[in-house]
Amino acid sequence: MKTVYKRILLKISGEVLAGEAGHGIDFDTALGICKAVKEISRAGVQVGLVVGGGNFWRGRSSGKMDRSRADHMGMLATVMNATALEDTFEQIGVDAVAMSALPMEQFAETFVCSKAKKYLEEGKVVILVAVQVTPSSQLTQVQLSRLLKSKQIFSSRQQMLTVFTIKTPISLKML
Repeated sequence: MKTVYKRILLKISGEVLAGEAGHGIDFDTALGICKAVKEISRAGVQVGLVVGGGNFWRGRSSGKMDRSRADHMGMLATVMNATALEDTFEQIGVDAVAMSALPMEQFAETFVCSKAKKYLEEGKVVILVAVQVTPSSQLTQVQLSRLLKSKQIFSSRQQMLTVFTIKTPISLKML
C-alpha cells in the first residue's frame, strides 16, 4: 500500500480518551485508538502522538489557581494518559515510547528531538507528553511537527478530527 504521508503528528485529546464517561480513561476507546494507529504504522507511516489531559484536569477550570500551576497539573495528566496508551500499544504488539518535555524518567523518557526521530525511523510510535503549556496548544504542536519533520498535524477533540497542513513556517491550513 502506498501511503500519502511518511510521518504524521496526531493530537489525541483527553476528552476523546474519556469516551462516553467524559472523565478518566475508557480503555475500549484507548484500544480502538491504538488499533487504528497500529494500522497506520503498519502501512509504513511514522506516527508521533501528542496526548492531552483534559479527561483528568482542565486548567481553565482551576478557579483562582495560578495559571502556570494549573498548566503543570495538566501536563501531569498527559503523562497518565501516555502511560495508559503505551501499555495498550504493548498489549497489541506495537512498539511505543513515551517522551516528556519535562524530566520524568520513571514514567517517560525526556524528549530529545534526535532520539524521537530515531524511534520514529525504527517504526516505534512516539507518545509526546507534558508539551502543552498554553491554553492554545497548536503553536507547540507546530513546533513539534517542524522538529520531527512531519508535514501533517491530525487533531482529535471531542470526537472530531481536524487535519492541518503546514504550509509556511508560521501558518496552518485547516483541511
